[in-house]
Amino acid sequence: MVNIDKISNFIIFSLQKEEMINAKYLMITHWDNYWDKVNNTYYPKGMLKGVKENELEENAPTIFIKLDKNTKKYERAWFGYVSNFKNKEEKIYFDVKIEKEISLNDLPRHLLKKSEGWYLIIEKVIPIEKEELTPPLFRRLEEIEDSKLFEKYVYYLLKLIGINNCYSIEKQKGNPDGFFVLKKLAVIYDCTLEKNFERTKKTQIENYRFQLTRDEFQIPNTNIRYQIKDCEKEVWIITKDKDKSKVIEDYRDVKIKKISIRDLFDIYYERLLEDYDEEKLIKKLTNLGI
Repeated sequence: MVNIDKISNFIIFSLQKEEMINAKYLMITHWDNYWDKVNNTYYPKGMLKGVKENELEENAPTIFIKLDKNTKKYERAWFGYVSNFKNKEEKIYFDVKIEKEISLNDLPRHLLKKSEGWYLIIEKVIPIEKEELTPPLFRRLEEIEDSKLFEKYVYYLLKLIGINNCYSIEKQKGNPDGFFVLKKLAVIYDCTLEKNFERTKKTQIENYRFQLTRDEFQIPNTNIRYQIKDCEKEVWIITKDKDKSKVIEDYRDVKIKKISIRDLFDIYYERLLEDYDEEKLIKKLTNLGI
């Protein structure tokens, strides 16, 4: 086993199959127009996390992350360099050079749990490349234009991320595409390739919500019944939009959500690369879109 404490103070992560990038610093902020719209800026010394002001490295490769000011959720990330450090009173000024924007999905997960600050990356991490972990199903879901196949493959995706009690429902008037229950989480889901589904599916969505207000849910055309009185209840409209998942409406008894397949992909990767149990999976699912 490799002792990562003694390897290097760089982190290596994969952006594409043949492309690797080294980074020494991680800089996170919620300030407006960062990081791709600034040439020089500063950090208060109180925001240095493991970085020593007298040991700054010129032209150090750096990962830059922008947070949402209100929610503190990660929005965008870039790779670039920092240089020309100037130590003035309680601030360190420096120049920023952005080389490229990078996907948050390509960053090691532990980096995405940090708060605002300027970090020294002290470990060397070489994760398994995502291409080696990605099933062909994911690419098919992103490219598919057939609504029936999209529905079928979404069912496979839900099973793949660890939802065992998941049911694909025969499509008849008034029926959703599927239903699943995971302990105290009960979800009716419907799959769509439509962009304006909030208008075209309004009546259907209200019908799905009404079905969940009952104490019991029966899988259509079967004798399978689930007691859902004490469950947290949600209606998911699953899309392949590139936008993040969001809550469309939050009723007292049922949440209505738009769910992006890419957020479900992320859960798949997390289950493989992190410590994961059923409780964490439930928490991840209930937090989608929030």
